[in-house]
Amino acid sequence: MSTSGAFCVHFVLREKINQPGYGSVFMRIVHQMKRVEISMKVVVQSNEWDNSKGRLSEKLPEYKEINMFLDQSKAKMWAHYKDARIYGDGIDLYTLKDIFQGIEVKEKTIIEAFVYHYKMQSAVLKPGTMKNYRTTEKYIREFVTREKRKTDIPLSKINFQFITEFEYFLRAYIPTTHRKRMQNNGLMKHMERLQKVLNFVHKLDWMSARPMDKFSLKFEKTERGYLSDEEFELLETINLLPTKLEMVRDLFVFSCYTGLSYIDLNQLSTDNLIRGIDGDFWIHTQREKSSEKVILPLLPQALALIRKYQNDPRVIGTGRVFPSFSNQKMNSYLKEIGQICKIEKRMTFHLARHTFATTITLANGVPIESVSKMLGHTKISTTQIYAKVVERKLSEDMRALRDRLGGQRMNNIIRTGTNL
Repeated sequence: MSTSGAFCVHFVLREKINQPGYGSVFMRIVHQMKRVEISMKVVVQSNEWDNSKGRLSEKLPEYKEINMFLDQSKAKMWAHYKDARIYGDGIDLYTLKDIFQGIEVKEKTIIEAFVYHYKMQSAVLKPGTMKNYRTTEKYIREFVTREKRKTDIPLSKINFQFITEFEYFLRAYIPTTHRKRMQNNGLMKHMERLQKVLNFVHKLDWMSARPMDKFSLKFEKTERGYLSDEEFELLETINLLPTKLEMVRDLFVFSCYTGLSYIDLNQLSTDNLIRGIDGDFWIHTQREKSSEKVILPLLPQALALIRKYQNDPRVIGTGRVFPSFSNQKMNSYLKEIGQICKIEKRMTFHLARHTFATTITLANGVPIESVSKMLGHTKISTTQIYAKVVERKLSEDMRALRDRLGGQRMNNIIRTGTNL
């Protein structure tokens, strides 16, 4: 038996319990410390078997025929193994056994890869993330159907050409609904999810190649929108009817003062409100997206909004801080509110998180390390994407610097008598 991990084929004899003195011949295939045995459907006398050579002694003519059959079977198995290595199918020992016995081997496919990934990761990844994988799978299915004229593609056929053609398909894709065409970063997220699925099944030995290794994910840097001081003040103070618009506005404003995302705000409960080390109310929660801990003191404006809804019938008995809205409804109402306020920016709930990072905190001198902690980020670089220092803050910083430098310069002139 091989112990080195190399591929090995030999024959062994298994004594027959119901027929003393006789045994059945099995082919044993070994690879990487794993082994599989295949019955050769041959029964011989045990005392005629040479265990060291894995064959019969050739005293009788029929034994020569059996040994020839075993040699041919061994050569056939080696041929299947060499084919597997040449074509890179990643065939395991059980697959080799099926091929040797003439059992049809069904190769894993790209759709099977997505389905299996969803099954195995649905308990690990967040529902929103899994929803995105479903969307990528939908595009893969449509690409295979429309461009390849097939219902599925074997994983062995997924190569760099397939990857680049799928990218082109996404770039040229025209939605049948009113949605806009896919932008570069959205497209790259689909390519990134495809890469993760292919890497996942590669680790399962479903495919030997890694075609995405040749593909470069190219994300473009984008400026994140946020509300200016003037826009935020107008939205915060405008009188809104009906009450649903007012409620959505209040939730948006609360997020502007706390940086909570839609899902984290929707799940915010009274248990998340505790007294901090300063005696004031703080929020202690965990980000749904990353499971990162979030600890932040409540500004008076945010606390006032909590108190505004603490006796609302829609929250009494639920443990929630605010009434619940679907994200779709929320963004629909925010679009209407933006039109009322004549705010030309794209109004979505996530805009509040950007506004917290810029207009509310960084622009008012809060250190980026503190902002990063309150946003629940693990890296400062992530916060830098969200939080762009506004021009007003730059102007104030430079004005303060000019005043300090100007004062120092004047003192030097007075002390030395230097003329201007």
